[in-house]
Amino acid sequence: MSRVESYTSADSASRGRTALETDSINAIKAWSVVGGLWLAFVVYIMVKWALSDSFKPTPPGDDPMSTYTRYAVVVSQTLVPLLWLVVAHHFLVKPWRRVREIRVEGLVFIAWTTGSFQDPLMSYTVNNLAYNAHLMNFGAWTAGIFPGWTAPNSQLIAEPVLIIFWSWALFAIPATMLVCTAMRAMVRRFPSLGLPGAIFAAFLVLAMWDLIGETAFIRSGLCSYPGSIQSLSLWGGHYYQFPLYESATLGLALTMTTLLLYFRNDRGETWVERGIGQLKANRPTKELMRLLAVIGFVNVAIMFCWTIPMQWIGTHADPYPDDLPSYLQKSSFCGPGTGYECPGPKVAMPRRN
Repeated sequence: MSRVESYTSADSASRGRTALETDSINAIKAWSVVGGLWLAFVVYIMVKWALSDSFKPTPPGDDPMSTYTRYAVVVSQTLVPLLWLVVAHHFLVKPWRRVREIRVEGLVFIAWTTGSFQDPLMSYTVNNLAYNAHLMNFGAWTAGIFPGWTAPNSQLIAEPVLIIFWSWALFAIPATMLVCTAMRAMVRRFPSLGLPGAIFAAFLVLAMWDLIGETAFIRSGLCSYPGSIQSLSLWGGHYYQFPLYESATLGLALTMTTLLLYFRNDRGETWVERGIGQLKANRPTKELMRLLAVIGFVNVAIMFCWTIPMQWIGTHADPYPDDLPSYLQKSSFCGPGTGYECPGPKVAMPRRN
């Protein structure tokens, strides 16, 4: 090969590497912008809610709770925040003290904590979600707070502040880490299965994880999906009905997070972190960009895999179960004294004036 040809090949390779690095840098910049804008929006809505007249507890009504449910109320509100602090210390505090860096698993833990903001958004047009109003709550950041909200009286969703903000991350991080490890082992052990087969298996496991966790939560009387398609639900027609499409949609969001952890380059960077090494910025700035990028990705995954599908499916729900107790918000959203009919196939959805 001549010297001229050698120089030409080297120049082409250099241009290819430069283009790839530029694309990676653009990716980390784009995702960090998405995460930053989303986080700013979350802060704006939460501050607006905290300063509003809607920021007050939802009354539980007069129906009595079972002894088991009373215990569940106390134990869950004590255990969940404590577990979150333990896990946060393991994934966030310890690595930061040791190397001034947080591994991507810690970033995912923070991102799913911010994802809890989306919890009531499935009721954007129809109230499909309710919590036990005996849990510590101040209503929800929904009707009158969130832009364009149409479902009536949704500010009364009794979002349990000692559970909901912390449980999403506790629910997601062990499942996605374990399934990611299992996927790597599965691809090595069963090469004929291929990556698509491993991804589908991961989705099934994560959907089952949600099914087990949420049914335990619902059967304990802490939560309800009153607005569900009963033929697609376990125990349809009762206050403890569980829509199976909830597991499918949230399982899909968990699968996307698992794939984020699974696909890494030789530097250990995920899709959204690639190019961080080429950025001309100090270390704290780079760490902040990594965090915002992961927050952006996780919340986009939750929004398009769970929030939007659940909101749309909820518009086709059956009427509320007749045995829905008052503490699961039987009369909070609709019925006598509210000015609104309860949702159902023959009931028109309210529109904003």
